Amino acid sequence: MIILPEHILMPDGSIRSDFAVKVSHDGTIEEVVALKKLINKSEPIHRECGLLMPGLINCHSHLELSWCRGLFPENAGMENFYGAMSGVHGKRPSGSMVNVCIENASLEMAANGIVAVADISNTDITLMPKLKSDLYFHTFLEVFGTNPIDAASRFSDILKIQNVFSEENLANSLSAHTLITLSEKLMSLLITRISAEKKSHSIHFLESLEEKKYFEEKIPVRNIHGYQSPAPEFNSAAEAACRLLLPDNRIMFVHNTFADENDIRTLTGNFRDPWFCFCPASNLYITGKLPDVPMISSISQNILLGTDSLSSNNELNLFSEIDILLAHFPEIYPEVLLKAATINGARFLGIDNQYGSIEAHKKPGLVLLENYRPGIRKFSSLKIKRLI
Repeated sequence: MIILPEHILMPDGSIRSDFAVKVSHDGTIEEVVALKKLINKSEPIHRECGLLMPGLINCHSHLELSWCRGLFPENAGMENFYGAMSGVHGKRPSGSMVNVCIENASLEMAANGIVAVADISNTDITLMPKLKSDLYFHTFLEVFGTNPIDAASRFSDILKIQNVFSEENLANSLSAHTLITLSEKLMSLLITRISAEKKSHSIHFLESLEEKKYFEEKIPVRNIHGYQSPAPEFNSAAEAACRLLLPDNRIMFVHNTFADENDIRTLTGNFRDPWFCFCPASNLYITGKLPDVPMISSISQNILLGTDSLSSNNELNLFSEIDILLAHFPEIYPEVLLKAATINGARFLGIDNQYGSIEAHKKPGLVLLENYRPGIRKFSSLKIKRLI
């Protein structure tokens, strides 16, 4: 099959016209050529009006919280959100109901053009839905706990869950929740294991003003530390990250809502391969604030996009996330964010041999944004058509 799209997203993030894409019956890209160089024009050509893209990569979700859609109030602030989320896994409904919610969330992502997901899990409840799904998943098995007394048991529990995912050949790695929600002992156990496995990991970073104040003003976060807590030995979240986390492992800093230029330059100067993921709809839902995306993207091109969970978002649509950033930051080019949602995500997850760009020998999935026109800055209003 030969597809002749009106516009096509190229591997470098540019949008071009007059290219043809030859695709095999199983969805593998055979070649991408300029239309004028197309040799076999006897084969049927499928003309598509709109923008042809590879399938999208959602670099931050919490599928296990899919049953929480609409449960928590918007703009309540992070401290209240932490309070509402406390013990959330013990409050979930029956396993079958949760599985249905997870499966529906996966289908929602697929319908919105997503083909691969970096998913945070604290439990194994997403295991079976992931095995049944057509989406590719990398599960970041996340651990947290501020009480050093139960650090060993919490770490043992997450290792048992990791074994279950590994036995099913589901890609996974261990991760810390945040810099302020792990005891020193638990963080030490985790980092030692991450160092041995040499895998990528993920951490929520400066999602809240409370986290910033905890380090810089020594103010404990009530719903994490209570009203009194030993003052942190670090003077900023970035300093804590550099001292506590591994500099040589690939790492994704998620949210970065309250990160300033000094924080980002400190991280890029210390970590060999840092990536920065934005989940703007979730940020607006919880705190009403957005990260300084223009500043961060001027320092590092390693930017990613995520939807976060349905506990802090009303939908799982990366095009809606792109719309939010384009509306708030007129200086950002759409192509930068389309690249963040495709090839960048694939590179971070190490799956760019198959996903993330429309190139020969890849099988990235093909998504058409119908009625796309150059210069458009509202993508979620366009109809998404899954070609492959």
